[in-house]
Amino acid sequence: MIKVNLVPIEILAKARQRQLALQAGLVGGLFAVLVVCASLAHWVALYRLQNEYSYKQSKLKELGVIVAKVEELEKAADAVRARLSENRIFPRF
Repeated sequence: MIKVNLVPIEILAKARQRQLALQAGLVGGLFAVLVVCASLAHWVALYRLQNEYSYKQSKLKELGVIVAKVEELEKAADAVRARLSENRIFPRF
């Protein structure tokens, strides 16, 4: 059996062109959505890192105060030990 195409070539070409344009638009749209999702993921990661950094900075300041107090107490303890060793109040064993 012979198949005869009665649709003009120009109409078929336009339909094919529309189909290709639609496919290109869909691929472009999917690419744009992927880029937006990747950008959003990076933004969320940056936001988390900034929050973690500020939290650790505040903890570091708190620990810095504690370290300063400990160093001050160690200096006072060393001064007391020096005085005690000079005066020899307590005998050494």
